[in-house]
Amino acid sequence: MSEDLGDCVFLVADGTMEHVLRGLLRRPDFLETFSIGDFKPTILVEREGNDPGVFRRGADLLKPYSFTHRQAVLMLDAAWEGAPKPRVIRDKLRRRMETTWPAESFEVVVLVPELEVWIWQDDPSIERVVGFNRERGVQSLRSWLEANGWWPARQTKPPDPKGALKWALRHTKVHFSSALHLDVARHAPFHRCQDPAFRLLVQTLQRWYPQQGA
Repeated sequence: MSEDLGDCVFLVADGTMEHVLRGLLRRPDFLETFSIGDFKPTILVEREGNDPGVFRRGADLLKPYSFTHRQAVLMLDAAWEGAPKPRVIRDKLRRRMETTWPAESFEVVVLVPELEVWIWQDDPSIERVVGFNRERGVQSLRSWLEANGWWPARQTKPPDPKGALKWALRHTKVHFSSALHLDVARHAPFHRCQDPAFRLLVQTLQRWYPQQGA
Protein backbone atom coordinates (compact mmCIF):
# COMPACT_ATOMS: atom_id res chain seq x y z
CA MET A 1 0.00 0.00 0.00
CA SER A 2 1.35 3.43 -0.93
CA GLU A 3 3.04 5.48 1.76
CA ASP A 4 1.29 8.54 0.31
CA LEU A 5 -2.14 7.43 1.51
CA GLY A 6 -3.96 9.53 4.07
CA ASP A 7 -4.93 8.11 7.44
CA CYS A 8 -8.62 7.84 8.31
CA VAL A 9 -11.58 9.38 6.47
CA PHE A 10 -14.78 9.85 8.50
CA LEU A 11 -18.21 10.22 6.90
CA VAL A 12 -20.69 11.67 9.40
CA ALA A 13 -24.40 12.38 9.10
CA ASP A 14 -24.55 16.11 9.85
CA GLY A 15 -22.75 19.20 11.07
CA THR A 16 -23.53 18.48 14.71
CA MET A 17 -21.84 15.09 14.52
CA GLU A 18 -18.92 16.73 12.73
CA HIS A 19 -18.48 19.22 15.57
CA VAL A 20 -18.55 16.51 18.22
CA LEU A 21 -16.00 14.42 16.35
CA ARG A 22 -13.71 17.38 15.72
CA GLY A 23 -14.02 18.43 19.35
CA LEU A 24 -13.05 14.97 20.53
CA LEU A 25 -10.14 14.46 18.16
CA ARG A 26 -8.69 17.91 18.86
CA ARG A 27 -8.70 17.51 22.63
CA PRO A 28 -5.10 17.52 23.90
CA ASP A 29 -5.93 14.63 26.24
CA PHE A 30 -7.92 12.43 23.84
CA LEU A 31 -5.13 10.37 22.28
CA GLU A 32 -3.26 9.98 25.56
CA THR A 33 -6.35 9.08 27.60
CA PHE A 34 -7.33 6.29 25.23
CA SER A 35 -3.80 5.19 24.23
CA ILE A 36 -4.30 6.11 20.58
CA GLY A 37 -1.35 7.02 18.37
CA ASP A 38 -1.24 10.22 16.37
CA PHE A 39 -3.14 10.28 13.06
CA LYS A 40 -4.63 12.82 10.67
CA PRO A 41 -8.42 12.58 10.21
CA THR A 42 -10.34 13.70 7.13
CA ILE A 43 -13.96 14.48 8.04
CA LEU A 44 -16.75 14.52 5.46
CA VAL A 45 -20.37 15.50 6.10
CA GLU A 46 -23.36 13.95 4.30
CA ARG A 47 -25.17 17.26 3.71
CA GLU A 48 -28.08 16.04 1.57
CA GLY A 49 -29.68 13.09 3.36
CA ASN A 50 -28.12 13.14 6.83
CA ASP A 51 -28.52 9.76 8.59
CA PRO A 52 -30.56 8.10 5.81
CA GLY A 53 -28.08 9.55 3.32
CA VAL A 54 -25.14 7.89 5.08
CA PHE A 55 -27.10 4.64 5.15
CA ARG A 56 -28.07 4.71 1.48
CA ARG A 57 -25.08 6.41 -0.12
CA GLY A 58 -22.27 6.16 2.40
CA ALA A 59 -20.41 3.32 0.72
CA ASP A 60 -20.61 5.05 -2.66
CA LEU A 61 -19.45 8.37 -1.21
CA LEU A 62 -16.42 6.71 0.37
CA LYS A 63 -15.51 4.58 -2.65
CA PRO A 64 -13.10 7.18 -4.15
CA TYR A 65 -11.35 7.47 -0.77
CA SER A 66 -10.43 3.78 -0.83
CA PHE A 67 -7.66 4.87 -3.21
CA THR A 68 -6.44 7.78 -1.08
CA HIS A 69 -6.91 6.71 2.57
CA ARG A 70 -5.98 3.73 4.70
CA GLN A 71 -9.10 3.53 6.87
CA ALA A 72 -12.69 4.77 6.92
CA VAL A 73 -15.41 5.28 9.54
CA LEU A 74 -19.09 5.88 8.85
CA MET A 75 -21.06 7.48 11.71
CA LEU A 76 -24.83 7.87 11.88
CA ASP A 77 -27.74 7.86 14.33
CA ALA A 78 -30.07 4.90 14.62
CA ALA A 79 -33.15 7.10 15.17
CA TRP A 80 -34.62 8.44 11.92
CA GLU A 81 -37.91 7.95 10.14
CA GLY A 82 -38.07 4.55 8.48
CA ALA A 83 -34.78 3.38 9.99
CA PRO A 84 -34.10 -0.36 10.20
CA LYS A 85 -32.88 -1.76 13.49
CA PRO A 86 -29.36 -0.65 14.48
CA ARG A 87 -27.87 -4.08 13.79
CA VAL A 88 -29.41 -4.09 10.31
CA ILE A 89 -28.05 -0.59 9.60
CA ARG A 90 -24.55 -1.68 10.56
CA ASP A 91 -24.64 -5.03 8.77
CA LYS A 92 -25.95 -3.58 5.50
CA LEU A 93 -23.43 -0.76 5.51
CA ARG A 94 -20.61 -3.19 6.22
CA ARG A 95 -21.63 -5.40 3.30
CA ARG A 96 -21.77 -2.40 0.96
CA MET A 97 -18.39 -1.14 2.14
CA GLU A 98 -16.78 -4.56 1.70
CA THR A 99 -17.24 -4.29 -2.07
CA THR A 100 -14.51 -1.63 -2.04
CA TRP A 101 -12.74 -1.63 1.33
CA PRO A 102 -11.00 -4.54 3.11
CA ALA A 103 -13.10 -5.54 6.13
CA GLU A 104 -10.34 -4.68 8.60
CA SER A 105 -9.88 -1.16 7.20
CA PHE A 106 -13.29 0.37 7.97
CA GLU A 107 -15.89 0.54 10.70
CA VAL A 108 -19.57 1.53 10.94
CA VAL A 109 -20.52 3.36 14.16
CA VAL A 110 -24.28 3.49 14.79
CA LEU A 111 -25.30 5.71 17.70
CA VAL A 112 -28.33 4.34 19.56
CA PRO A 113 -30.63 6.12 19.55
CA GLU A 114 -28.71 9.27 18.52
CA LEU A 115 -25.59 11.38 19.05
CA GLU A 116 -26.86 13.11 22.18
CA VAL A 117 -26.49 9.84 24.09
CA TRP A 118 -22.77 10.75 24.30
CA ILE A 119 -23.56 14.07 25.94
CA TRP A 120 -25.39 12.81 28.99
CA GLN A 121 -22.86 12.26 31.72
CA ASP A 122 -23.48 13.15 35.36
CA ASP A 123 -20.72 15.75 35.52
CA PRO A 124 -20.43 19.50 36.32
CA SER A 125 -18.89 20.20 32.90
CA ILE A 126 -22.18 19.17 31.25
CA GLU A 127 -24.13 21.37 33.66
CA ARG A 128 -22.01 24.37 32.65
CA VAL A 129 -22.53 23.82 28.92
CA VAL A 130 -26.27 23.28 29.34
CA GLY A 131 -26.54 26.37 31.54
CA PHE A 132 -27.86 24.53 34.58
CA ASN A 133 -27.83 26.50 37.82
CA ARG A 134 -27.80 24.54 41.07
CA GLU A 135 -29.62 27.42 42.73
CA ARG A 136 -32.75 25.87 41.23
CA GLY A 137 -32.97 23.96 44.49
CA VAL A 138 -32.02 20.53 43.16
CA GLN A 139 -28.75 18.73 43.68
CA SER A 140 -27.69 18.27 40.07
CA LEU A 141 -28.75 18.44 36.44
CA ARG A 142 -29.48 14.72 36.58
CA SER A 143 -31.73 15.18 39.61
CA TRP A 144 -33.59 17.95 37.78
CA LEU A 145 -34.13 15.78 34.72
CA GLU A 146 -35.14 12.83 36.87
CA ALA A 147 -37.70 14.94 38.75
CA ASN A 148 -39.23 15.97 35.44
CA GLY A 149 -39.40 12.48 33.97
CA TRP A 150 -36.49 12.71 31.52
CA TRP A 151 -33.87 10.53 33.24
CA PRO A 152 -35.15 7.45 35.11
CA ALA A 153 -33.25 6.72 38.30
CA ARG A 154 -31.89 3.32 37.30
CA GLN A 155 -30.83 4.23 33.77
CA THR A 156 -27.35 5.41 32.82
CA LYS A 157 -28.71 7.71 30.06
CA PRO A 158 -32.02 9.45 29.31
CA PRO A 159 -34.14 7.20 27.04
CA ASP A 160 -34.69 10.19 24.73
CA PRO A 161 -31.31 11.94 24.86
CA LYS A 162 -32.06 14.63 22.26
CA GLY A 163 -35.49 15.34 23.74
CA ALA A 164 -33.98 15.65 27.22
CA LEU A 165 -31.32 18.05 25.96
CA LYS A 166 -33.79 20.23 24.08
CA TRP A 167 -36.12 20.32 27.13
CA ALA A 168 -33.27 21.37 29.43
CA LEU A 169 -32.06 24.03 27.00
CA ARG A 170 -35.55 25.53 26.65
CA HIS A 171 -35.59 26.07 30.41
CA THR A 172 -32.03 27.37 30.66
CA LYS A 173 -32.50 29.51 27.52
CA VAL A 174 -29.39 28.10 25.83
CA HIS A 175 -29.53 27.61 22.05
CA PHE A 176 -29.43 24.03 20.72
CA SER A 177 -26.54 24.24 18.26
CA SER A 178 -23.48 22.57 16.79
CA ALA A 179 -21.37 24.96 18.86
CA LEU A 180 -22.93 23.59 22.04
CA HIS A 181 -22.11 20.04 20.97
CA LEU A 182 -18.54 21.13 20.20
CA ASP A 183 -18.24 22.63 23.70
CA VAL A 184 -19.42 19.36 25.24
CA ALA A 185 -16.96 17.35 23.15
CA ARG A 186 -14.11 19.57 24.31
CA HIS A 187 -14.85 19.33 28.02
CA ALA A 188 -16.96 16.27 28.92
CA PRO A 189 -15.22 13.41 30.82
CA PHE A 190 -15.38 10.92 27.97
CA HIS A 191 -13.03 8.54 29.78
CA ARG A 192 -16.13 7.55 31.77
CA CYS A 193 -18.36 7.09 28.72
CA GLN A 194 -19.48 3.46 28.35
CA ASP A 195 -21.80 3.93 25.38
CA PRO A 196 -21.21 0.96 23.02
CA ALA A 197 -20.87 3.14 19.91
CA PHE A 198 -18.31 5.37 21.62
CA ARG A 199 -16.36 2.35 22.87
CA LEU A 200 -16.40 0.86 19.35
CA LEU A 201 -14.97 4.08 17.92
CA VAL A 202 -12.22 4.21 20.53
CA GLN A 203 -11.32 0.53 20.20
CA THR A 204 -11.18 0.84 16.42
CA LEU A 205 -8.81 3.82 16.58
CA GLN A 206 -6.69 2.00 19.16
CA ARG A 207 -6.36 -0.95 16.80
CA TRP A 208 -5.52 1.15 13.75
CA TYR A 209 -3.23 3.62 15.52
CA PRO A 210 -1.58 1.95 18.52
CA GLN A 211 0.29 4.33 20.74
CA GLN A 212 4.03 3.82 20.68
CA GLY A 213 5.16 2.00 23.80
CA ALA A 214 1.60 1.11 24.83
